[in-house]
Amino acid sequence: ARARRQEDWGRDLSGARAVEAFVAEELRRDPSLHAVEDRTAGFELDFSFHFRGMPVTLDVKEKRQRYSRGVQELWPELSERDLFIVDETVYRRVVWQGGGGYLVIHDVPGARWLVLGPWELTLGHRVRYGRWGDRRGAPFLKGKLLIDLSTAAHGAADFSTELVKRAIEGSRAWRDRVQPYPVPGASLREVGRPGG
Repeated sequence: ARARRQEDWGRDLSGARAVEAFVAEELRRDPSLHAVEDRTAGFELDFSFHFRGMPVTLDVKEKRQRYSRGVQELWPELSERDLFIVDETVYRRVVWQGGGGYLVIHDVPGARWLVLGPWELTLGHRVRYGRWGDRRGAPFLKGKLLIDLSTAAHGAADFSTELVKRAIEGSRAWRDRVQPYPVPGASLREVGRPGG
């Protein structure tokens, strides 16, 4: 995989603006979401709002093309269809929200929208790596994570706020349970089984 170039950032940013504007309009239209704030012009998570009395933050990302062989080799056991690259900075910001952070992914090659909540992001499998880039003529290493899209809480061919709300409600329902959260596709080792 080649290092990122300055023109890559501009192309990605212009593509992101359209999907962010679409999601913003959908969030504003939903009467069950209160105090919707669009923060896409800054470097925080894209949106914040209140749903059923609790604060929620949401970041929207797009997978615009299939990934290179170099990226696929970082996690060869997983189908390329289920790989998604997220900046470590974004991941830290989502997790920092104390359970109110969600990641919405528009998977263009897969023709699907997916929502990952706090449990999928923190308990699901992932691969951490660094990607070299160039900023003003100086090389720098940026933290990246490969996450498994098959572990998404909810997915659909089209975006809707119902998709997001189902993920939020599911996350909240599991917050205080003692049973292990059932991350889709993830195995769980057990110890101390009675009678075992």
